[in-house]
Amino acid sequence: MGKKCVFVNGGSGFIGCFISIGLAARGCRVIVIDKMEQLAQMRESLYEEFIKARLALLKKHDVNIVTMDIENSDKYIKLIEEYDPSCIYCMNAVTNVKFCNVNPSIAITENIARVENILDYIRKTNPNIRIVFASSSSAYGNFTKDKMGESEPLKPVNIYGFSKRASEELIQLYNRIYGIPYTIIRPSAPYGPLRVNQTITQIIIERALRNETIQVNGDGEARLDFTCVSDTAEGFVLAGVEETGRNEIFNIACGEARSINDLLRITRKYFPTLKVEYKEQDKTAAERGTLDIAKAKQLLKYAPQFPLETGYPKYIEWYLNKDYTKID
Repeated sequence: MGKKCVFVNGGSGFIGCFISIGLAARGCRVIVIDKMEQLAQMRESLYEEFIKARLALLKKHDVNIVTMDIENSDKYIKLIEEYDPSCIYCMNAVTNVKFCNVNPSIAITENIARVENILDYIRKTNPNIRIVFASSSSAYGNFTKDKMGESEPLKPVNIYGFSKRASEELIQLYNRIYGIPYTIIRPSAPYGPLRVNQTITQIIIERALRNETIQVNGDGEARLDFTCVSDTAEGFVLAGVEETGRNEIFNIACGEARSINDLLRITRKYFPTLKVEYKEQDKTAAERGTLDIAKAKQLLKYAPQFPLETGYPKYIEWYLNKDYTKID
């Protein structure tokens, strides 16, 4: 019997790359499907190096990359018929909250319509293919409990969060009507090597390296469940390959929210003269916190390995070492 085949849409992206490597390490035949458009638009020389490193790592792990837009139904359906994947990871999305608010039509197209495309391809070819969808903790909106479990209502406060909630509902509707199995994953604030889209964990390190002032929204006490990408990817892999992940929704995070000021304190150990400027809080940002990961621990045996005091220094040292293909 040949290797189990898995498609990873958006597999050359940040989380998708690590998921693809993790799946390959488990013996899966991994096909990355990516239109490479975002990567081709990178003009920052440092980020170009990160992109090259991602592609080199995928090649090193024998991951096949197919360059195409998933909107191309004929070509995508032919790929399904050729490779017969057991599941399809949907990692492709516009993830920048501000961009989604300014460009809602693009967010709706890329974050909802593209998910419907994949669901329909599965419906037309093999409704037993499981879709593994990257949602977001942003779908919860403002956190109303100390720990937000998967059963809490979704009340997004921005276009990005809305697009994730809408896609979740669409996936579950296709399951009820057509029987397509699914796994929905809500990650939180992933950070780590090879990220290029300017999240706060990345901004702090890069500005510290350039001795520039770091601007922080609010007083720095906003808390997120920062998660090392190694842990995020492992959660996605487990959710997709384990039968216990079928037709389930999981929070995948570290399980402990930490503040922006905590990030700054860790960074100052490496950059003692770190300069910080606090400014008015962005009103479109949700008030987030800790995700309850008990369900993932129980059903998937998910066990995050990198709390912030371990994972974030590892990330800083990766920048300092400048060996961008070394991600262990």
